[in-house]
Amino acid sequence: SSKTPELTRNSVQKSVVILSRAALFGLISSHLEGLTDAFITAPSTEEGHAILREGLDPIQRAIDGSVRSAAFGNDLLQSLSVTSFVRAYQRDALILLKLLLLERKILFACDTSVNCLSTWLLTLVSLIPGMLNGGLASC
Repeated sequence: SSKTPELTRNSVQKSVVILSRAALFGLISSHLEGLTDAFITAPSTEEGHAILREGLDPIQRAIDGSVRSAAFGNDLLQSLSVTSFVRAYQRDALILLKLLLLERKILFACDTSVNCLSTWLLTLVSLIPGMLNGGLASC
């Protein structure tokens, strides 16, 4: 990108982060795909912020609707795949589950994407019944 008066660097790195009390990773990421692309390709900072302001309201409504819905448990598991988790970690999947149950510290590293890593972490936590509903603080 070219340098403009509003920028102090030759390039700008942009990202969108959503903090949610509910572990609705699949629901939130499906809503964020288009919004993030529009934000990143916005020609100016002001236009990018306007895109975010307009796009966050539907995400908030979707989260609120999901939390109040009878299908909340299904929404928590959206986009989580135990099969892909076990394929990636193989025998270590059981070890990771045991470490989580024993409340050991676990360091995850991922050569692919943060999206993949986030999905695997939530998948691991979802193997413990009720954990995604109550969160790790309920232990």
